Amino acid sequence: MQILVKREWLSDECSVGELYINNVFECFTLEDKDRGLTQSMPLAEIQKLKQYGKTAIPKGRYPVVIQYSEAHGKDLPTLRNVPDYGGVEIHCGNTAVDTLGCILLGQMRTRTSVLSSVKAFEVFFPKLQAAFKNNEPIFITIQ
Repeated sequence: MQILVKREWLSDECSVGELYINNVFECFTLEDKDRGLTQSMPLAEIQKLKQYGKTAIPKGRYPVVIQYSEAHGKDLPTLRNVPDYGGVEIHCGNTAVDTLGCILLGQMRTRTSVLSSVKAFEVFFPKLQAAFKNNEPIFITIQ
């Protein structure tokens, strides 16, 4: 399974984008502010530009697994191998306050929020669970 996040609206607060599964539009996304980080940057440069809890993950391609989230008390999609980030999950939420470096989903969007987040997640997550259960590799690309 290939997931693609296209960041479209960048502001001082957040990054709002679109999420596709295997090239089919799925929902909208909200992340922290895009500070120009990329997966190929040296770790020292990422650390210099990153502001904890206020910076979107570096653009790049990451494997996704489903694992238990201590923070949310349930299984969630989790990105692996994100340089200088840990516990990057895909979950429900509405604004940058809810992200802490994670990716939020929504069925609608504004310039600074996503709406109907629970509904978007309820449609999205079973697709990932099916792929994960079938041992299908899951990757997410952030653009």
